[in-house]
Amino acid sequence: MAGPYADHGRDPTPKHNESIYPFGREEGTRVGTALRMVLLRSAHSYPDFAKAIFQRAIGDKDRRRKVYSDLMTFSPIMSQVAPDLLADLAEAQLMEELPLDEYNRKRKEREEYYKRLEEVRAIPEGDHTPNQQRMLDHTHFPIGADRFDEDDIGIEQYNNFYQPPSALHEPFKSLFENSPAVALRLIRNLSNHATEGWKQLHIMRKRELGTPIPVPVEFPWGKQEFWGDWRAYSWGQGQLAPTALECAFLALTYWAFKQVDSGRPHQRRHQRLRGGKRVPCGSWHRPRPPT
Repeated sequence: MAGPYADHGRDPTPKHNESIYPFGREEGTRVGTALRMVLLRSAHSYPDFAKAIFQRAIGDKDRRRKVYSDLMTFSPIMSQVAPDLLADLAEAQLMEELPLDEYNRKRKEREEYYKRLEEVRAIPEGDHTPNQQRMLDHTHFPIGADRFDEDDIGIEQYNNFYQPPSALHEPFKSLFENSPAVALRLIRNLSNHATEGWKQLHIMRKRELGTPIPVPVEFPWGKQEFWGDWRAYSWGQGQLAPTALECAFLALTYWAFKQVDSGRPHQRRHQRLRGGKRVPCGSWHRPRPPT
């Protein structure tokens, strides 16, 4: 056989189901990560490719969980190219199902499971399909599924990307530097979601936690209501909350005091900070410079 493949004794044409790029899973992951980084570094020149990466991550929970930390490292760039997409990605990752919604969903799923189990048990022995028999052989009764603690407020609790809590974590740092309006929108949404989760916990655990009562406050731009207790008030100091929410409030506080130091109008600043209706209220203390 003549030609460059004569020494190998094989036809270079790939067979059926044979890839011309024979990467294993690990190699393919590395190549994918490298290509993603190239496209994101080029976001200023080719924004559509970078936006597509973020949009795919927002719409795919499994993909988002795997690449979230990598995508957040490009916050300094994406906060200029597509700040809304950057905030949308953070919301998609950090805002989880609210506790009462989760409770109702699981309760409905259990009721449907028990109903189906009862129907299968009513079928005469020997007439079960393989799937029905497996259902009978592996009956499960969930224990402790309805237990919710005070950290179950609808914000992702365990994300090592936000350890240790700091005002310099992304995307909050870059959004406040390059698009503060989007940063405020992101933190309002996270805060309102967490506060709604806090209220739902009090509905679910009324006997232990009591009945929440809002604090009405009159502002020059109108009346707003605020919810919280000593634990929720501590969120604004970066304490007693899921770490991502702690980072969000630390970044907000740091930015707010920088606005004070710069001499920005006091009333307008407070209106922007209190733009949400359910933001927990509490005293703010001037933070130390973030490290």
